[in-house]
Amino acid sequence: MPMDPVRLMHELYPDLEISEVECLSKNSASDNSNVASSGKREDVQVAGQRVRVMAKYKGRWLSGEGINVRTAKLKIAEQLGIGFS
Repeated sequence: MPMDPVRLMHELYPDLEISEVECLSKNSASDNSNVASSGKREDVQVAGQRVRVMAKYKGRWLSGEGINVRTAKLKIAEQLGIGFS
């Protein structure tokens, strides 16, 4: 059974820090952003908005955007070479 890429990312990269979760307005990503400094915000989804997740791993900043926190984290997992096979 294949493993979930987000879970695998956290297991393979335990030092990965999710430092910021940001709600982006559909119209203006920089003006109307709503920032939460926590990786625990799985419930950040509002119609017409996207979510940006910022993570840091060994001095390298990674970011992912998606319709919710999970899809944004999947983008970060892809940058680390983890994905569905």
